[in-house]
Amino acid sequence: MRIAFVARAWITRANALFRGRGYTAAQRAHLYVLASKTKGLTQSELAAILRISEASLSRRIKLSIEEGLVSRHPLSGDGRANLIRLEPKGLDALNASDRVAREDRTRLLAGVTDEELAITAKVLKLLMDRVPQTPERPDA
Repeated sequence: MRIAFVARAWITRANALFRGRGYTAAQRAHLYVLASKTKGLTQSELAAILRISEASLSRRIKLSIEEGLVSRHPLSGDGRANLIRLEPKGLDALNASDRVAREDRTRLLAGVTDEELAITAKVLKLLMDRVPQTPERPDA
């Protein structure tokens, strides 16, 4: 439960930090992923990485397109799929939010060593990799 409580508190804090900039931590998440995928991702690929439904992501993408943060491009060879790409305005927004997040992390993680952070990151990645994307049914 501690991980769930910390995650909820961290997200609530991030949302408060970013609210004044016109977006939430959830709206920032897809920009963060797209920044590392310069060729773009399909909506289903992006939803899988973020572990959210395509319907939830669709609303976020629609808003981001309207704001000029991302763009949608037809995927050659598949008329049904589109590539979602980060636009320069989205990268600027992400960089601005990263500065705010970095300052906040510095305050929150004061006194935590690099080694402790590395171990924490390793454990969280291990848990993320081991937790199934969809809950397993106990009766299955």
